Parts: sequence; structure tokens; C-alpha cells
Amino acid sequence: MMESVVAILSLLVAFFIYKFDEGDSRFDRYHALALSLIAIGMLSFFHAASPEHSVFVWLYVMGRILGSLLLLSLFLPERQLSTPIFRALPYGVIGVSVSIAVALLFLSMVLPASELNREFNIWEKWANNLSALFFFLGSLVFFRHYRREYQDADFYFGALLLLLSSASFYFQFSHLWDGAWWYWHFINVCAFGLILYYYIGYFDEQKKQWMESKIDEERIKFVATFEQAAVGIAHVAPNGSWLRVNHKLCDIVGYSREELLALTFQDITHPDDLQIDMGYVNEMLMRKRTSYKMRKRYFHKNGSIVWIDLSVTLIWKDESTPDFFIAVIVDVGEEVNAKEALQTLNAELEHKVFERTAALQNTYDEMEAFTYSVSHDLRSPLRATDGFSQALLEDYGEKLDETARDYLSRIRAASQKMARLIDDLLQLSRQTRTDMKPQTIDLGSMARKITAELSTQEPERAINIIIGEGLNAYADPHLMNVVLTNLLDNAWKYTSLHSHAVIEFGSMIENGEIIFYVRDDGAGFDMAYVDQLFKPFHRLHSAQEFLGNGIGLTMVNRIIKRHFGRVWAQGEVEKGATIYFTLGLNSKNQSTQEH
Repeated sequence: MMESVVAILSLLVAFFIYKFDEGDSRFDRYHALALSLIAIGMLSFFHAASPEHSVFVWLYVMGRILGSLLLLSLFLPERQLSTPIFRALPYGVIGVSVSIAVALLFLSMVLPASELNREFNIWEKWANNLSALFFFLGSLVFFRHYRREYQDADFYFGALLLLLSSASFYFQFSHLWDGAWWYWHFINVCAFGLILYYYIGYFDEQKKQWMESKIDEERIKFVATFEQAAVGIAHVAPNGSWLRVNHKLCDIVGYSREELLALTFQDITHPDDLQIDMGYVNEMLMRKRTSYKMRKRYFHKNGSIVWIDLSVTLIWKDESTPDFFIAVIVDVGEEVNAKEALQTLNAELEHKVFERTAALQNTYDEMEAFTYSVSHDLRSPLRATDGFSQALLEDYGEKLDETARDYLSRIRAASQKMARLIDDLLQLSRQTRTDMKPQTIDLGSMARKITAELSTQEPERAINIIIGEGLNAYADPHLMNVVLTNLLDNAWKYTSLHSHAVIEFGSMIENGEIIFYVRDDGAGFDMAYVDQLFKPFHRLHSAQEFLGNGIGLTMVNRIIKRHFGRVWAQGEVEKGATIYFTLGLNSKNQSTQEH
């Protein structure tokens, strides 16, 4: 049992030596001791496991001899070994130890008797004395290093070797199973117990150092986080004094660290915010809340106001004693300034919108007044001019010469033309001011009614009218009736000089958009003047060719734009023209517009 304990302790100490080695492959005194302990441990295992005959003692003795001989490498200078050789040394010692144990087992019959009259033979005594000498010399090496370097490991390992030397020397005075025999076993166990005591203290010290290093590491991380944070952080005493502040907070308020630590947070808080802030602080001190957030104002060192977002929590020493507040301060000055600027801009925009609305209302009122003036004040003189001219022709026509009657006829024609222009202007004004009531309508049905009326007026015309199917749209029915009336009337008019004509109303889809069109094969127009087509009172044909005043397509353009659509034209002289339009209005944007 005692031999097994010694074997385990020897190998365990050797393992610790290699385990806590610095790992630089340098063979020093500690590694020499480890090899010695491996040899002692291995042969002690075989000693404990073998039967009690001559080989039993010789296994123990050879373990001491091999271990002490390996210990003589202490006197060699320390040297750097290659990594493979350094790592192979323990395995080599294990191999040698096993080989010796096996050899002794096979040679057990020729070995001298280990005991004679219950005393160990002279060879075993001298072998143990020799190992005692080697162990003693090894202890001197460790004690010498201890006196020079004062390393605790040297003292303890020196004591280990001194005790092993004493046990080996005391071996010769013992008898198997007597008190002395147990005593030198006890010395062996105490020797390794001393080393275990050292390693227990060593492990405890390593643990303390590891804990201290982790604490230092966490402290460094905390300081780095605290000082390099992108927001202001502070520790504040319960009375409001700054205990610790970071660099960012100093930048926010403009004070140096020393200046800020000499103040309280109350000293730099805006008076209008202080009462609310102190109310939250008192609630936290009374445990009514665990934290609070608020937007408040600090006074900058230069006297300006700094807007910040404040978050505060309270740390307690114990259940009844507050320790300090942790405050996180975020500079929101740019956000507040941007918000104020946005509010100012909104106010300015609202004022401008009010002014524009008022100006539009004035314009609308002036237009209404103009419309009233046109419809009443201008019509009366025109009717009078036309009426008196007609009276002159009827009552005094025989007394007037041909030239005078021609002048009166021209006056009447001009007056009537002016009246028609006034009617067209009034109609154009009404189309742009009337309220829209959009709904889903059938443009094809509307076009059929218009062309039917045109055919009734001129039944002798030979015109092929083509109207497509499924021409549905979301639009104001009254305004779209005006659009189709103008477009179909123009197609009817500009095909009047052709004996046979074709007028078509249909639709097509292009890039997901429905495009309606009215096409004819009439007089057409020169595309060089297409930009003039939708301008008021701009005509591409003379009045002698085709009647009209140039207002119809202008109304079409404005009505289509009111429906968020587009209108354009293509044509060629004497090959006809096509007017295209889209209707961008739908139920969704109509509801948005109304709101």
C-alpha cells in the first residue's frame, strides 16, 4: 500500500513539473528532477505489484538507483533541446524503467537474496547509501538556487530530495515489516506530501493571480468603455456631486474633468428642468422607481444651452444605503435644432401656403368677376352693335350703296365672331373650374351617341365610323363628354373635303398603360407645327378651309391634365391625324387628392 502511494505521488509530482513548465524546451533542474521521479514512480509500481521474494526489494532498490542517477543531470549546464528530444525524455525514462522491471522479473531466480536473517543484504544497503548520497547532492543544488534566487519551488524540491536521501540512508537499519521499515516509508510519503502542500499553495496562488488578472482585464475594459464611449457617462453621488466623468461628457458641457468634478449636476442644469430632474432623483432614493429618462438642458461652460437625453440608474451599497447614480448623457442638440428648424420651416411653408391660397382666391374672384363682366358687360355692346347693324341694313339698306352695306355686313360678322369667342372662353373657364365627380364610365357608348348626332346633322356624308369595345375608364363623365365631342367633331370636320372617310375611336396597351386614340384620314397637319396644336387660338388651317376658333384642343388638353393624363398628336398632311390621350386618374389617387 505504501509503495503504491509513493509511486502515485512520484508520478503526480513529475506530471505537475511538466504541466507548469514554460514550454520553451529548455532542460533545467526541474526537468532532471521530473525524470528522476518518473523512474522512482514506475519501479515503485512494479515493487508494489510484485510478490514478496528477492525481486520485490530489488525493484525498489533499482528505482532509487535509477532515479538518483538521473538526478545527477542536475550538475549538467542548462541547455536548449530540440522539441522532439525534449518531449521524448519522459517516455524514454518510462521505457527504461519498464525494461529494468521486466529484466529483474526474469532474473529473479539468479538475484542474490534480498534478506538474510531478516536483514537486507550488503548490496542493497550500499545501493541505497549511494542513492542517498545522490539525493543529498541534488538537494544541495536546489538549496543553492534557493539562496541565490529565493524561489519557493527550489526550497521545497530541495527538502523533497533531502527527505528521499534520509529515507534511502535509513533503509539499511530497517527490517521487513518492523517499525523502522514503516518509518522510512513514512519519510517517503512525508517527502511527497511536502511537495503536494507546495503545489496546493502554488495552485491557490495561481488562482489568485488569474483572478487578479481577470479583474485587471475587466477593469481595463471598463475604463476603456467608460472613457471611449460615444456618449457621456458619469457616476454621481446621491447629493449630486460628480464622482467620475468621461471625456465625452466633458466635451458636451465644455468643462475639463477637474472643473466638472468640483461641481454638481444641479449647478449646470437649466432651472426650468431642475425641479423635474430632482423629483425623479428623490423618487429613486425612496425606491419608488429604479431608473428614469428625460430630455433636459445643461448650461455649457460658454453659457450656451446644450440639449441632452438623460438616462439614470441607482446603485445601492446595501438595502438602505444608496451608493451612486450611473448617468448616460446623449447630446441631442443637433436633433433639437433640426426639429426647431423644421418647425420654423413648416410655419413658413404654412404661411406661404396661406398667402398662395389667398392669392389664388383673389385670382379666382377676379376670374369670376371677369367672367361675369364678359358674360354680361361685353355681350350687351356686341348685341347692340349687331342689332343696330342689322336694323340699318333692314330699314335703310335701299338708301345705302353697296360699299356701305358691305361694311355693315362685316361689322355684323365681326360682332358675331366676337360673341362666339366669348362663349368659347367662358366654356374653357368653366371646364377648368368645375368640380370633378369621377366614376367608371363607358367611353365607347359615349362616342356612339356623339357620332350618331353628327350623322343626323349631315346624313349625306359617307363616313365609316369604327368604335372599339371595352373602352372603360375612371373619369368625370361630363368632362370626358367634352373631350370626345371636341375630338370626334374635329375628325368629322377635317374629313369633310373627302368623299369617303374613316373615323376610329379605340385603345391600346403600351408598357402597361391604356392609351385611347381618335384617328381620321382627313386633312391632317404638318408635324413641324405639332407644338402649336394645343395652344389656345392657334389653328393649323385657315377659317376659309374649316370653321373653328382654335379653342377645342386646348380644352381637351386641360381636361386630360386634370385627370393626371397626357395628350399628344401625330399627323401627316392629307393622310389624316391621330389624337392620343391617357387617363392617370384612378379611385386610389382620387381619394388621396380629396383628402
